[in-house]
Amino acid sequence: MTYDAGIALALLTVTGVVFVAVLARALPMFGVGAIGILMIVPRAVNEWFPGELTAPFVLLGLGGGLVALAVWIARSRK
Repeated sequence: MTYDAGIALALLTVTGVVFVAVLARALPMFGVGAIGILMIVPRAVNEWFPGELTAPFVLLGLGGGLVALAVWIARSRK
């Protein structure tokens, strides 16, 4: 997946999985989407913004957001 289209498709796919998981409040599906996001985002940042220090900050923000969503899903499930 070295081409921009592949990276964009991967980002859209994992974003869709996380979105559906949040709507359905499905924690296992959310976990799969979160792993996918944490695998593809560093590659996208390094490919599109090489040599910049954006990757750590993007991952920190995404990680915090994913943890907050996971806690919200876990607390709102019946």
